[in-house]
Amino acid sequence: LYHYRAGDHALQPLPSPPDLDRFAWLAVAGQQWFADAHVLIALAPRFARNYWKYRNHAKAYRVAILDVGHLSQSLFLTATEFGLGAFVTAAINEVDIERAFGLTGYVDGPLAVCGFGLRADAMTTSEFDPNRKVWPRAGRLRS
Repeated sequence: LYHYRAGDHALQPLPSPPDLDRFAWLAVAGQQWFADAHVLIALAPRFARNYWKYRNHAKAYRVAILDVGHLSQSLFLTATEFGLGAFVTAAINEVDIERAFGLTGYVDGPLAVCGFGLRADAMTTSEFDPNRKVWPRAGRLRS
């Protein structure tokens, strides 16, 4: 596990849970197709920073959510540019992520998890692919 230190533009190592694979699975609420990603990024804003900027205004939390959306899209587009598979999910287990990263939930807490990595040659788990364009299918496609 690492914490991104924006001021230093560096990764700070954190103590890892004993079973990192299990932690990844818990972090994405048991979504195995996400847990197996090569890289997982928990997007966890520090709410107080936005509350300082938008004092006494309801926009503070909305801006944090917008920022997470913009950052997740940037990660998704960058991964795609490099030919990697990517995802973003808000179906996450906040409690375990907060514990692992030393977050408090009301001061700073996870809103989403992004991930990316190399795609397999063939689909081995269920994945949302309504247009059947990501994974080739053998035989005739049903309409």
